[in-house]
Amino acid sequence: MPSFGPVELLIIPLVLLVGVLGTIFWILMLVDCLSDKTMPQERRIGWAVAIALSHLIGATLYYFLQKKDRSLMPARG
Repeated sequence: MPSFGPVELLIIPLVLLVGVLGTIFWILMLVDCLSDKTMPQERRIGWAVAIALSHLIGATLYYFLQKKDRSLMPARG
């Protein structure tokens, strides 16, 4: 049975935490993309495919390129 030193005991939970948080962020961005009715359907499908296939990279790109722009737009009504 392997024995873990103090460094491993800190790194293993940190890696697990980053993985779980990254997956949660990925799911949130995918749901946000699919539920955004202001975006044309073709663009929404393209973003959804990009997010689904590239996981964290696609979700991060969507967040900075699409979602941030939407939050800067004035409210309609």
